[in-house]
Amino acid sequence: MAEILIKAVDSVVTDEHGDPVDPAIDTAHSFKQGHPVVVMPDGHEWGSDEGLPKFYILKIPGMDPTDFHPYLAAHTDTPVTASTKPDGSARSSTLCPRLWRLDISNIPADVKRSLTTTGTHSTTWESIKTHIKNRKDGSTAS
Repeated sequence: MAEILIKAVDSVVTDEHGDPVDPAIDTAHSFKQGHPVVVMPDGHEWGSDEGLPKFYILKIPGMDPTDFHPYLAAHTDTPVTASTKPDGSARSSTLCPRLWRLDISNIPADVKRSLTTTGTHSTTWESIKTHIKNRKDGSTAS
C-alpha cells in the first residue's frame, strides 16, 4: 500500500520580511491544496504535523510507493530560493510544487468528507486516478 501525504491547505511564498510575494510567483512556486508532498509505504508513522489541518493522507492498497513517484514531479524547473522565515529560523532552500495534484474540488463526496473529517481515506488507484490532474495540460493520471 502507498500512503500519500497531500496538502490540505494552500501555502504562500513570502519574502525575507514575511510578506507575500507576487501572486504569479506564489502560484508557480508554492504548494497548494491537493499537491502530493511525499509517498511512503503502508504503515508509515506520520509525524504529529502530518495530518489535519495542514495535510491529508490518502491510502491506496496494492500500489507500490514507487509507482506514484512520477506524480511527485516538480511543476517548474526554476525553484524559488528562500533564506529565512519571518521569525529568523531556517527555511527550506528550495520550493518546488508538484506538476500533479489531487483535484479536491471534484473528488467524490464520500472521499472529501473522509479527508476533511478524519484526515485520511483509503481507496483504489482505479477510483482516484481520474481525480489526479496535471497542472500544465489538464490530463489525468494513468
